[in-house]
Amino acid sequence: YIKKVEAMANSMLDNIVDRFRNDFPKMREQDVTLMVLSIANFNAPAISLFLDINPNLVHSRKYKLKVRILNSDSIYKDEYLSYLPDNARR
Repeated sequence: YIKKVEAMANSMLDNIVDRFRNDFPKMREQDVTLMVLSIANFNAPAISLFLDINPNLVHSRKYKLKVRILNSDSIYKDEYLSYLPDNARR
């Protein structure tokens, strides 16, 4: 199912997931999945089901992902960050 969501995001958003994977080649697959589901606007409870984690951890995982993107030199980082809410917390 995740691969279908990823394919849809790529087709609708100029290969955003492919660009993300290229910009972060050492990113864990679970973090790429978090990004894919965030792009698709899934909420924290749904994301927690896909990642098999406690729903309370989703926000902290998004925060860590956001920090990693912020500290990168990707030319697409503003686009990536637009899919991660400001309310993601530690």
